[in-house]
Order: sequence, then C-alpha cells, then structure tokens
Amino acid sequence: MKIKYIATLFSSVLVAIVLTGCGQSSASSDKNRPLTVTLSGEPATADPAQTTDVNSSTIVSQTMQGLYTLSSSGKVVSSVAKQVVKPTDGGKRYVFNLRKTKWSNGQEVTAKDFVAGFQRAVNPKTKSQRLANYKFIKNFKAVSTGKAPVSKFGVKALSKYRFEIQLPAPVPYFNYLLTDYYPINQSAAKKFGSSYGTSSDKLVTNGPYKLIG
Repeated sequence: MKIKYIATLFSSVLVAIVLTGCGQSSASSDKNRPLTVTLSGEPATADPAQTTDVNSSTIVSQTMQGLYTLSSSGKVVSSVAKQVVKPTDGGKRYVFNLRKTKWSNGQEVTAKDFVAGFQRAVNPKTKSQRLANYKFIKNFKAVSTGKAPVSKFGVKALSKYRFEIQLPAPVPYFNYLLTDYYPINQSAAKKFGSSYGTSSDKLVTNGPYKLIG
C-alpha cells in the first residue's frame, strides 16, 4: 500500500524557511510536495499510543516528534527537547526545555501536550498497546491499573515549554526509551476519542511529515 505525506513546518532544520514562506511564498509549495512511501502491508493505526506493527510504527516515526530521536548512527539526539539532558536526583528526575514547534493544525506544541500524551497512554480507558513502555515512570502501576488518577503519573508541565519526568529508580537506558514517547494534540484527542489516528482526517501530528492519504 502506498501512503503519501506532505512536508510540514516542524523540522527543527527547516522551520525558519517554511515559516517565512508560509502563506504566499513559492518556497512553501516546494516544501509541500507529496512524498510517496511504500509499506509492506496495511498499517493498523497512526495513533502513537496504539502502534505495535512495523507499518504503523513507520508512519508514526515520520509524522511525530518526541523529546529525543535517534541519529542515522543510532545515537540519541534531541528533537522537541532543546538538548539531551542529564538527570538529577540520583538519576530519577528529568527536566526538558522544549523548542517552540507547532502541530499540523497550527497550534503550539507545549509541555501540557507531552503530559497529555503520557497520561493518555497509561490511562486504562485508552487500552494502549504500548502500555509497558511507560513502566519505569513514577506511579505507573497504580495509574495504569486505575488505582490512582492519571494526574498522579510522574509527569508534569513546569511551564509552557518546560516538562518534567520522575522515575522511582534510575534507568540507565532511559534516554533510548525517550525516543519513543510522544505528545498528543489535546483538542484532537478529545474530539476523535477512540477513533483518533484511524485516518488522516482524524490525526494531528507534529513531525516532519503529515499524513494525507
């Protein structure tokens, strides 16, 4: 199956160029040319909280950006986070300063979107297929089993562009896990509910490409 994406303004490298031309410049049309990608099978979803198959994961990796990502050599590098940070409190506290980026609907990506993404993934009502990915974060078991509200999960928006994660114990490879955690556009998630990510018109993304078909 062929999936088409269009480049959007969320690449940290291209953002200034695209924003400058957004609206009337001919430069923007060059950035919006479709890229056709061939997948080996039908993707199940484009919802980051539900992706388990390779095809769905491919879509998410192209259309979403988390705090960190992996370079071509497999090294952890910053993405929405301004830099790869060193944890404090004995390796149990991570605080990230976020770049100013936008969603495909034009809204700003904020720390609250990361909080919402993490909380949604561990909320029992979501029935996330990626629940175990979050098991190292504070209060995971209590929240994921419904014994504690999602507000008790170990994530917090310290300010508009400052995001905190707390762990009950240090995890040496946590930086690699951070490449696979994503924010969620709160208005879209609320609007589409359980059907979020099931089609391109029920999806809002913050990555370098936007799903259009």
